[in-house]
Amino acid sequence: MGYIFASFTWWSYLLYDKNESLHEAQINAAYLNHNAAIGSTVSFDTFQKTETYFSIIEKHNRQKWMIFGEGSVFLVLLILGTIQLFRTFSKEVSLAKQQNNFLLSITHELKSPIASIKLSLQTLSKRIQFEEKYERLITNSIEDTDRLQGLVENILFAARMDNHSYSFERKEENISDLVEHIIEKFKINVGSTRAIHVVIQPDLDYKIDKEALRSALINILENAYKYSDMASLIQVHLYKKGNQIIFEVIDEGKGISSEEKLKIFEKFYRIGNEATRNTKGTGLGLFIVKKVIESHNGKVWVENNQPKGSIFKVALPIEDEKINHLTIKETIHQQNV
Repeated sequence: MGYIFASFTWWSYLLYDKNESLHEAQINAAYLNHNAAIGSTVSFDTFQKTETYFSIIEKHNRQKWMIFGEGSVFLVLLILGTIQLFRTFSKEVSLAKQQNNFLLSITHELKSPIASIKLSLQTLSKRIQFEEKYERLITNSIEDTDRLQGLVENILFAARMDNHSYSFERKEENISDLVEHIIEKFKINVGSTRAIHVVIQPDLDYKIDKEALRSALINILENAYKYSDMASLIQVHLYKKGNQIIFEVIDEGKGISSEEKLKIFEKFYRIGNEATRNTKGTGLGLFIVKKVIESHNGKVWVENNQPKGSIFKVALPIEDEKINHLTIKETIHQQNV
């Protein structure tokens, strides 16, 4: 692009210089022709007052403005082309980096449970005599299998949504019950490694794709678990506010920078360097969250928690007719909450 700009500048200069030389030659030729036509020699100052001279000057000005005009248009097109080329190149580099991160992360995610399951099976094949150790190996194998299953489901789910081949089937469900079941299972999985505080407003109904929303909420919870410290507090809230149902997960992790808050919902994007990262994941979880919530006409975003950590919020809009048909009992209950 530097060579193209240099070439354009050089040719513009040559064209302008050639136009000036031609203009001077035309004036000299016209001056000689004028003297020959009248049969005598007049001063150049006298010739500059003739109609012939003014005609040459006017033509020269038109050519000069034509060069400036066309040059400006080509320059603008060249700049716009350079910007577009740079954006396309940057996008391709970013995509290649994301794909490389995904390949590295998926390799790490697959190797660990596969190696664990293999080790458990090899140990079991030796006919363990202690029942306690036997049960622990079986439990570990089941957990690793569940992890692999969740990983594969996430990849397939993300691919289907990205290709618009997933059909969201929404029907009226009790979100409060759904979140309670998700939290119960989540508590069993994390055990005592995290303190979990839950506040759920009961009997919140909404038209949802149950399995898709379940996957989205689980991904938000797992994200809070992965990026928070051991024995730290995770808070989960579900409540109705105005004409929206709000689901929020508050952690006490390291937090997310303002620049990366806009990128974390992109496919394959993960914070940090994949080669040195300790947290597990494929970069698909929050991408799935965004797609699912948007399919429910909602929005998801992240805020800073004080003094540290992040707050992931999901807002699902309630239809106007539902708001208008709230019972007095529901209204009083909301005010109490």
